[in-house]
Amino acid sequence: MRLLRKLLVSLRTAIILIALLSALSVIGTLIPQQREGPFYLANYPRLHPGILALGFDDLYHGRLFLGVLGLLSLSTLACTHTRIKLTRRRFFRRLATATPAEIMSMPVAQRFAPGQVPDFPGFGESGRTTEDGTRLDLRVTGRPALLGSPLLHLGFLLILLGGLGGHLFGVEMGITGVAGEKVAIPPVEAVRAAARADRLRRQGRELQRLNPQDPTLSRLQQEIEVLEAIYHAGLASPAFRLHFVDLWVDYHEGTASTATPMIKAWNTRVEVITADGPASGAVLRVNEPFSHGDYTFYQADWAPQYRTVDLLVQPNPRATAPADLGGEPRRLRLTLGEPFAPAWSSQTFLLLDFLPDFKIMGKQFVSVSNNLNNPAARIVAYNPDGSLAGHAWGFSARMSEMGHFFSDLPCQFVVEDAQPTFQSGLQVCHDPFAPLVWLGCWIMVGGLAMTFYLPYFEEWVVRRPNGMTLIAVAGNRPAATLRQRLAGLAQEVGTGNGGSPQGTPHARTPSAPVAAIPPTPPQTSDEPPKEPPR
Repeated sequence: MRLLRKLLVSLRTAIILIALLSALSVIGTLIPQQREGPFYLANYPRLHPGILALGFDDLYHGRLFLGVLGLLSLSTLACTHTRIKLTRRRFFRRLATATPAEIMSMPVAQRFAPGQVPDFPGFGESGRTTEDGTRLDLRVTGRPALLGSPLLHLGFLLILLGGLGGHLFGVEMGITGVAGEKVAIPPVEAVRAAARADRLRRQGRELQRLNPQDPTLSRLQQEIEVLEAIYHAGLASPAFRLHFVDLWVDYHEGTASTATPMIKAWNTRVEVITADGPASGAVLRVNEPFSHGDYTFYQADWAPQYRTVDLLVQPNPRATAPADLGGEPRRLRLTLGEPFAPAWSSQTFLLLDFLPDFKIMGKQFVSVSNNLNNPAARIVAYNPDGSLAGHAWGFSARMSEMGHFFSDLPCQFVVEDAQPTFQSGLQVCHDPFAPLVWLGCWIMVGGLAMTFYLPYFEEWVVRRPNGMTLIAVAGNRPAATLRQRLAGLAQEVGTGNGGSPQGTPHARTPSAPVAAIPPTPPQTSDEPPKEPPR
């Protein structure tokens, strides 16, 4: 137990854990979190297997990150307990635990030979006489400064515990919307169920890749279905709806007319709509969140989305009976999810998906960016009786020859243009431990203020049985300030020389600088051995 405690309070342990936590945070920042497998396959083709195997796709909810954060919290708890014990001893029992050797080792000190100092009555406080007859007198000013160090430890501990609790019990999700759209925000438990289902789904896909016959897959599927039912019930009876009222971009003034405008802020005006009507609203910007009920909304993404696509329709030369388009190509404008029946065809067309920057990764069609570099559209056609007529992929003009290979319709499609619509992405968070983190921040600020702005001084007078007298000053101020206090103490005890050659300064190496003693005293016999606590 003592070895474990020694390990937890070790400064080396804290440095290693903080370094690991920092490294994991950097990885979680560089690798987008909670995306689907094709995203990592498209953006990290070589690292893709390792990212999924190590759980770096959901790093902040993984065992590795939470384990390091938990160990650092435990280490900080042990250090905080030790620091409080030492501060209490220093606050209430400084005179009782000090030794003459400790005081004589203080850098800012002065020694006087027998007879140079008259009898000193003390500082008005009860002094202490050691077993060998040495008399110790102490005057302390600025005791509240001693509270700074334990407050810093306590504040840091609360921040770590708040972060750990937020990762374990908080939930978050992403929503997107365009101007005029209303998005249902389900209750917290429904979002928690959806997050759990997503993690199980990713776990199931990895198990299926390793062993498609793994019996665990059926159990996971059943659990996922239960969780999804909870989430869909939450969507059916949402806590409220978020109305995306307006979206716009602010630009910096003074940008040259020929230069690309510099974006100042992305703005999303939202309004909360409850069962009783509009409740509240705000304009969201980066670092300007909005809170309502159990949730806080952050501006997280802003990107063009292509919902309306212009297509050129041509006969499919590979079809058994190519479409008769009247001798000339036809043009078609489709919107995602909206069926459209043109006058020149008996079929109804539906745009299922659009990839602005199409690329084939393995056997999957993915978009590697939101830029309109290499567009591809997936279209489905229905007969007049509602039966499925077939599917087709349409590509850009430079890749139009691929069209007839990916179409089982009598016609093929070429993407001519796509109309962008700005879409705002918001991060929706519920963190019940956020107040604990803020409390820890304020306590740390108070601890820093007390440590750096409140002066603390210890003024010692040590009188040996042989008549030799030593005066010393320690504290949390520079050595020059401590030497001034020492000169004043010399006059007070009756030498009247203010540190003149009549007294002998404490011997030290000439090249060694004079420095102030930190508030924590040197090791005493009843303190923890070996390495000092943080």
